[in-house]
Amino acid sequence: MKLYTGILIFLICFTFLIPLHAVEQVVEPMKKMEPFVGKWKTLSLYPDKGLKVPGVLEYRWVLGENWLMVDFVGDHPQRDFWAAIAMIKFDAKKNRYISYEYFNADDPTIMTGYWLNEKTIRFEVTGDTGSSGIDYTLTEEGAVYQENWVHSKKGKRKITLKTDYTRIK
Repeated sequence: MKLYTGILIFLICFTFLIPLHAVEQVVEPMKKMEPFVGKWKTLSLYPDKGLKVPGVLEYRWVLGENWLMVDFVGDHPQRDFWAAIAMIKFDAKKNRYISYEYFNADDPTIMTGYWLNEKTIRFEVTGDTGSSGIDYTLTEEGAVYQENWVHSKKGKRKITLKTDYTRIK
């Protein structure tokens, strides 16, 4: 009887510990995204053209802080509208962030993300012609520097956009 009681207690504890461990695996990586949360003014530079374009960006927790929502609107002089929305979560099974991104009126893009180091997170996607992505670097001043890039299959890397974020207080 004592053996069965012990096994039953073990199984009950084990049943509750597994979900708690899974939640912990997701919560910690999402907490690393906290420095991005808030409202930002942005200034984007197109290196090829020298064109500078302002925008407003907000990162906010949604759905019980399990997702990070990104909402961007810019004032691009050569486009009818310039906007993006993204939803980011951490996928513990893949040990990567997943970002569902909507740029302008284009179909959604699914990017995977990972930290290159303590200050820079990269989101990227690979396709038939190569890869593209966005690197976000947290600065010492509490701001963010963003680089959008493409990498051809021939090995050529090109920076397509450089953006500085300034926190709106």
